[in-house]
Amino acid sequence: MSPFVGLLKKDYRIASLTIWLAGALLLLGFLLGFISSNRSGHHTFMMLTLFSSTFFLVFFMPAMMLILLRKEARTQLWLYSPRSSFSLFASKLIVMLSYQAIFQLIVFGYGLLTIQLFDPYILSDLHTETAVRIVIFVYFLFLFSGAAHSIIVFFYWSVYHTLYRYIAQKSLRLLVLFSIFCGYIFLESRLLNLSVTQSLIANSRISIIGDQALTNQGDWILQFQVAQVPLFYVGYYLLVVLLLLYISCMLLTRKVEV
Repeated sequence: MSPFVGLLKKDYRIASLTIWLAGALLLLGFLLGFISSNRSGHHTFMMLTLFSSTFFLVFFMPAMMLILLRKEARTQLWLYSPRSSFSLFASKLIVMLSYQAIFQLIVFGYGLLTIQLFDPYILSDLHTETAVRIVIFVYFLFLFSGAAHSIIVFFYWSVYHTLYRYIAQKSLRLLVLFSIFCGYIFLESRLLNLSVTQSLIANSRISIIGDQALTNQGDWILQFQVAQVPLFYVGYYLLVVLLLLYISCMLLTRKVEV
């Protein structure tokens, strides 16, 4: 067994209980939504639980990453491990991505069930190509969002514990992190408002979803308009998260005491 596989098994074992609890809460929410909608004969409760589950998908990976990193801080294993900082983080990221992918399949399946129960003919009105584009785009968007936010958590965690060598007070270290966040927001706003940046954004748009509308017996309408995604943002945020990952690994390579 390779050392990296051993790391994966260790992180799976450490995270398993918390992840199963999170999954149980997700399924419980879906069950309550299904029961409430079945009793009322209206789709509102299932739709509410479906939309609420998107918050679960957004925050699951960064929250779990923070939990795993806090456990590393308590055990001090990171400090004495012979493995590289990148491999230690990559192991956790793979664990989180695998569970995120599974949870997304569950949420998407629940969404399909919601549609089928209350209007089984609605999917026939939606072009297959459009449906496939929507599913693929949203599925990978959530995966990328989860991975990106996990790297951001990793970055702030690394900076926070690196600062311990210079600043003992937790409140002051948190203030530094807040200053970094504010500084980044300011610099990004200035960068994205530059004329050259606006030109790149305008010239890098691609259409993801075409014009289409779905109705449910005149009760509600779901409109799919042309969604144009600037590829500039994809490249920009990918570059940002890779840079943050590199900085985080460099900080922890110095074996900071966590």
